[in-house]
Amino acid sequence: MTKQDSRLISDSLRPIGVMHTDFDEKFGVPRQPGLVMGAQGHLSLERNEANREAIHGLEGFSHLWVIFLFDQVFGKAWSPRVRPPRLGGERSTGVFATRSPFRPNPIGLSVLKLDGVQETDDELIINFSGVDLVNGTPVLDLKPYLPYSDSLEGATVPDAFKKAWSELDVNFKEEALRQCHDIDQNEHGFSALIRGVLSQDPRPAVQRDAKKEFGISLRGYNIRFRVEDSTCQVLSVSSGKDTQD
Repeated sequence: MTKQDSRLISDSLRPIGVMHTDFDEKFGVPRQPGLVMGAQGHLSLERNEANREAIHGLEGFSHLWVIFLFDQVFGKAWSPRVRPPRLGGERSTGVFATRSPFRPNPIGLSVLKLDGVQETDDELIINFSGVDLVNGTPVLDLKPYLPYSDSLEGATVPDAFKKAWSELDVNFKEEALRQCHDIDQNEHGFSALIRGVLSQDPRPAVQRDAKKEFGISLRGYNIRFRVEDSTCQVLSVSSGKDTQD
């Protein structure tokens, strides 16, 4: 590829809009789309005639492929071999055999449930659920999910990738439950979102000490939790962003 070819590709790839989601940071984002259906988001497009024409017909589809940029890893080094969580963080495999965000080109692909389209004075808004994107993620393109071709009978994967993650049981300390109840009055489904996200065990595979306390940020709230065996206990819920330790 010539330098001119590279420049043409760079000049041609422009985000169509930005995804707004429940996830304030990478830590805690579900590892795949559709695992936490309570995780919602919406794509904001500029309100103009071209975009209005471009989304015409979307209402006929239940799911869309969302092609996006892993913008939080821009400029960071990638390796041809990685240690994915599904392999316990100890065994390595080729990056092209994983969905790691650290890639030669940081492009992601998620199939998300389409929940409808809205129009405001300034924006066209496309609503999704089952989201696995960080708030503010730039989106490059949308394509319809086609069951007859996208769901392939007889497709195979290595044994380690055949089963879904084992889910954790999630319970709340009394104070955390009270805090969530108060938040739920204004933010419907917040407690369910916490349960869904933590049931997927967001801890790094190499940091699973039962005594360690972690924090994730959802919708601007900090959730502190600890995992022991197959149970996750929510310790506290407070306003204000706080990243994992």
